Amino acid sequence: MTVMGHRVLERIEAALTGMKEVIRESFRDISESQIVKSYVAYEDTDFTETIELDIADDLGRLGKVGHVSNDGEAGEDFVINIDCGNGYGSDYTIKNGEVFDLAGLLVKRIKITHSVNSAYRVFIS
Repeated sequence: MTVMGHRVLERIEAALTGMKEVIRESFRDISESQIVKSYVAYEDTDFTETIELDIADDLGRLGKVGHVSNDGEAGEDFVINIDCGNGYGSDYTIKNGEVFDLAGLLVKRIKITHSVNSAYRVFIS
């Protein structure tokens, strides 16, 4: 092999060694809070206080598709308010048996407020 060929090989080897170190460091810096999940699910069969679900924190990104369902008994309505990344919007009442579709929204957080004890399920991906 020529001297020039050896130099090319040395440069390639040095570049690959540098890339391996960069990759190793990038994986070392990943914490559990930075891992992106494919979905999150929440449920409470007897919630008695306002709750705030931090979708972006739990998913590692904004939620894109999902639903909020009211599994409470008759008269156990609750109100949801969705933060799409720029603060909470308007309140929306969900009556027992109803499902609120989150398709088309980018969801950062959901706040659920009840007037009486109720039950909810939330699934979002």
